[in-house]
Amino acid sequence: IQEVVAKKVYFIPTLELWKIVSEIHGLDWDVNAAKNLGKLVKAGAKVALGTDFGGYRGKFDEGFPKTEVELMNKAGMSPMDIIVAATKNAAFVCDREASLGTLEKGKIADLIVVKGNPLEQLKNLENVRMVIHNGVVVVEKNI
Repeated sequence: IQEVVAKKVYFIPTLELWKIVSEIHGLDWDVNAAKNLGKLVKAGAKVALGTDFGGYRGKFDEGFPKTEVELMNKAGMSPMDIIVAATKNAAFVCDREASLGTLEKGKIADLIVVKGNPLEQLKNLENVRMVIHNGVVVVEKNI
């Protein structure tokens, strides 16, 4: 863990995958994966949100990765840590940080507008009211 933190290695926990594998095979790998994530977070490791959607048999969340978000939170990540993992850190590990991941001049303006504060309740990330892609509103619900 110390070496991961020192070398600034990004960890992608794929907790939803380990949950599915554990359920199918009667294992506790999901428990171990969550414990490892908790230890890494406490030590200051960089985490990026990602899943293995389609990488194993079983039903994964489509669209918004709500199971992964919930499991990351249960493992000890704060709402802000999860949002950073899903945006800034995910863009970095995909080598897209120059154009995605944060709201800055010159970057692609992709964002969602939600009802409620996700820092107070992560479930609010599912209350999408507007989707903006490349600076253009592509979905708008009653706000």
